[in-house]
Amino acid sequence: MDSSIQKSSDDGEPSSTSGKPILNQIKINDLTNILIVVIRYFWGKKLVISGLISAYKTSSNELIKKCKIQSKEIIDIYKIEFEESNKHNLLNALKKNNFKHENLNQGACNIHVKRSYSKSLENLNIFLTNKKYLTSE
Repeated sequence: MDSSIQKSSDDGEPSSTSGKPILNQIKINDLTNILIVVIRYFWGKKLVISGLISAYKTSSNELIKKCKIQSKEIIDIYKIEFEESNKHNLLNALKKNNFKHENLNQGACNIHVKRSYSKSLENLNIFLTNKKYLTSE
């Protein structure tokens, strides 16, 4: 999954004492597409910097441990155009590579490919006469 977009906020706490420890727990656990919000109530006792960091790190780590993590694979949809004479070869290649397909009609169909299977697209190309028609939608 794409982890290039990330953001954290200390929202009034001293710099790097809340957002950064939470974000580090997300990174350590290799999580993406997640939001963690920690609410700290002030009851009159001031925490030192190390205490704040520890509190946010521990609370986010405990939350992650209690959650059920679900893995989702990114699916790319490709449109393939082919000559009708290649339809049988195409269907065999799709079956062999475990690609789901839809909208199979005269000379075209959409295939669903797990992003981690992108190498299989090269294998699929072997079965197609018109390789130039393999394009991402």
